[in-house]
Amino acid sequence: MISPVVKPSLKKIRGFVFVEILLVLSLLGILTAMGIAVYRGQLLKGYDARRKGDLDRISKAVSEYEIDFNCYPDSIPACDITPHALSDYVNKIPCDPETQSDYLYEAEGGSCPGWYRIYAVLGNTKDPIISELGCTYGCGAGFWYNYYASSPNAPDPQQGDASTTPTPQVTLSATPTPTATPSPTPGPTATPAPTVTPIPTPTPTSPPAPVPVTFDAASSANALNVSSISWSHVIGGSSNRKLLVGVAIEEDVLGDEPVTGVTYNGTALTFAQTATAGTGFLQHVEVWYLDEASLPVSGSYTIQVNTTGLVQEINVGAVSLAGTVSGAPEATATNTNFSTATITTSITTLTNGAWVIDAVGSGNNGTFTAGGGQTERWDTSASSGTGAMSTKEVSTAGATSMAQTHSTTSNRTAHVVVAIAPANP
Repeated sequence: MISPVVKPSLKKIRGFVFVEILLVLSLLGILTAMGIAVYRGQLLKGYDARRKGDLDRISKAVSEYEIDFNCYPDSIPACDITPHALSDYVNKIPCDPETQSDYLYEAEGGSCPGWYRIYAVLGNTKDPIISELGCTYGCGAGFWYNYYASSPNAPDPQQGDASTTPTPQVTLSATPTPTATPSPTPGPTATPAPTVTPIPTPTPTSPPAPVPVTFDAASSANALNVSSISWSHVIGGSSNRKLLVGVAIEEDVLGDEPVTGVTYNGTALTFAQTATAGTGFLQHVEVWYLDEASLPVSGSYTIQVNTTGLVQEINVGAVSLAGTVSGAPEATATNTNFSTATITTSITTLTNGAWVIDAVGSGNNGTFTAGGGQTERWDTSASSGTGAMSTKEVSTAGATSMAQTHSTTSNRTAHVVVAIAPANP
């Protein structure tokens, strides 16, 4: 007896082919995601190797400077400019390879710093060097940094902790490998093709909007041949206030120009950043700040600035703001140049709605004009120098710049820029 030939069901064949295609596509997707993750992980490691090398180069330059002058520099020039104050030791100060922003340099206070630290943010947050340095929850100003290089005698930096400080933010992170949803495999008798149900994408919850920063008041003063200057500043009664004082000094004796202290109503301010242009005749700029917890009630009070020695000219001023977060600026940057009218300094803000404030000093008499989007808050000149401060709101966190143009071709200009985050609701 001849058995009849049984032909396979066409539906079964089509079902198996569709399932196989889905399996192949899933495997290709997994392999592609893995490849991207590996590539971006290597990219992070490459950036981090550059950052570590950059900090090593800067460390060698400031160490050679210390050998010559028995002090570390109190600041370093902005990155990627030439010539600059450390040109004898390094051609250019390197920028962060990813953000092109300045590394944070910190030195001991006073006229002759005895130690230094330089901070960076590594993209690979699993690098064991981060925990070895004690920076798992951030180090330095605002705890935004997770790597640093320093002189052997430098004290331990400020360190965050899990209960109060978020893990340092980085711009680039490795892409997570997606979890593949396996396609169901039909049994031998299955005829329909499997139904693939898309996984719904959760809608992210936006964080609450920050309270906007607002301008409160400004004041200024100037003097010749003094080691102390004082003036009145009227502060309002809003909440989350911050007072920032800018100092621009023209001097020909190196060592007389560092500020030894700033007070408001007798309360000491905290140093933020400094920049110096020149080594013979020099222009020296500093920024100091005081937070809400230490500020008096609304009214007029005296600001006093003291310097290490008698200085030829000092141009000073203050800006008070409301709606700011307490503590150190979330970012700082410095720059110097010579024989040009305009100086521009780049800075990267970390918080949406941050305000950027600059203080600038020139070795020429005249006036400054602030760059686009900036508001000049004060501008003063006692004789042969000029000082000024301006502000700018940066709605979206990221790279921005501050510019000031002098009315003459300034023989030397120093520029300090700080970013202040808004207070949370």
